[in-house]
Amino acid sequence: MESRNETGAGGSTDIVSRHRNLGRRAILVTTLTGFSRLLGYGRDLMMAAIFGGSSPVLDAFFTGWRIPNLFRRFLGEGALGMAFQRTLTNTEARDGLGAGRQLFRAIIKLLVPALFLICGALMLGIWYLPDRIPGLGWAWLGKDPQFVRELSVRCMPYLIVVCLTALAAAALNVRGRFTASTWTAPIMNLVWIGALVAVGLTYGWSGAVESERQMDMARMLAWGVLLAGAAQLLVVTWPLYQEGFLGRGAAAGAGKGAAGGNKQDLTGISAARNRVLRDTLPMALAAAAYQVNMLVDGLMAESLLSDGGPSAQFFANRFHQFPLALGAFSVMSAVYPALQALVAKGGRTAARQLHDRAQMTALFIGLPASFGMFFLAEPLVGLLERGRFDVGEVARTAGALQALCLAIVPAGACTIALRAHHAFGGTAFVAAVSCGQTVVNILANIGFVVGLGMDVEGLALGSALASWISLIVLMTSLRRRYGEVGGLTNLGRRIAIMASGGLGAGVLGAWVHGLLVTSVGNTLALISGALAGAGLYFVVAAATRQPELAETLEKIRRRLR
Repeated sequence: MESRNETGAGGSTDIVSRHRNLGRRAILVTTLTGFSRLLGYGRDLMMAAIFGGSSPVLDAFFTGWRIPNLFRRFLGEGALGMAFQRTLTNTEARDGLGAGRQLFRAIIKLLVPALFLICGALMLGIWYLPDRIPGLGWAWLGKDPQFVRELSVRCMPYLIVVCLTALAAAALNVRGRFTASTWTAPIMNLVWIGALVAVGLTYGWSGAVESERQMDMARMLAWGVLLAGAAQLLVVTWPLYQEGFLGRGAAAGAGKGAAGGNKQDLTGISAARNRVLRDTLPMALAAAAYQVNMLVDGLMAESLLSDGGPSAQFFANRFHQFPLALGAFSVMSAVYPALQALVAKGGRTAARQLHDRAQMTALFIGLPASFGMFFLAEPLVGLLERGRFDVGEVARTAGALQALCLAIVPAGACTIALRAHHAFGGTAFVAAVSCGQTVVNILANIGFVVGLGMDVEGLALGSALASWISLIVLMTSLRRRYGEVGGLTNLGRRIAIMASGGLGAGVLGAWVHGLLVTSVGNTLALISGALAGAGLYFVVAAATRQPELAETLEKIRRRLR
């Protein structure tokens, strides 16, 4: 609805004022993201119980699921979404809301047929893909290529609906509307859980199941995934209509600005559309760097590790993503549109300061989470120990999770730094860094797994090493190109306090868990340990007057008013 956005002279729009409530937005995104992650853990628990941790079918399902999920990052939330957000912000700042609607419709007209073509090409390519790499003999589809091939094809159409959903969410975020887009992930998990309930009721919840019967279960689940994607798209459809991107408002806005019905230059819209497409290609790897490396790890787990390796890697990564989702990913989702708006208006110093504050907020969450998950890795993964997921699989997954704890801080910081570079216009540079990160990850994985004979934890260490190297390169470049850290005082002291508080919190949490586990069970002992550790961390933060804690509490107070 246009009244929500201030319009200036000549049809231009005040793109900064729509992003004034960053505190409320960050709390909203973090809360719904946390809710979604909890649902996701419930989903993973059910999958582990139904399929088990050493199922070649579950390994194949996770491998097949990673491919459309990667293209979601490439074309939706990632490269195309970022390029579209930046161009839409600039277009509406210059020409008004009507021009923004035109740009959205122009991109959609190109994207829909392109997605169908990409999906069809990938389905055909995977179906006829050789089991081994020609000339190398590497069984890149693992020991059961027929499972990987079929389930990849069945999951592939998800990329069509999820990419459309992500582009719609990007448009809404530019307009300052985050509620619907943030609800898409919880909706997906709820529908997925419903599909798992249907699978469990149909095929049973425990007991040995032969591979062919598990394939029938996986086929049923694949239909549930497609239904979840359709539900996500429905969630953002009505807000799009309210903003005028769909329906009569979009058509009426095709030739008018927001303020006074001025004719929009179709050549300008075409140029903006082409700019989105041009920026998408070099940003593809940059935006999806994290997902690319997770896909690399998954494919290498499928081909290099024994049965259950890909599942262990997937479950460990799911736990690893929780603090990233609550910290760096949520902070960046809330801040990125404002970052672009500031750069578009020439406020590069303010944008740099916003990036630095975002990094410290993410670090305030990421550091204690790294220590806590390291010391409580086995109890955390032990939550999955039920049904067909046994104690051996818990130990294997916990080892991978401990190694991934080394990647929580750099992976989150890289995500924020990549977006900052993109907002400042360093598209080609971050694409090169992301390509380099993938190469380092592959070489490190080979060194740890093949050279040193490590199991799934070797893949996790490879990801951590690649993330740290990329972070050093990105932050060094950010400082050289855009100046020193803006407006942060006592930086070393603040980080040292976070690290020491996080270490103490992790040790205390593990001690409390060990003290209580025999009397109250793993779940209650884990909750008690986590609360004790978090309490200690926040006491330390309050006693040392950490600015991030004060800012967080102030945002919560404002939200509750």
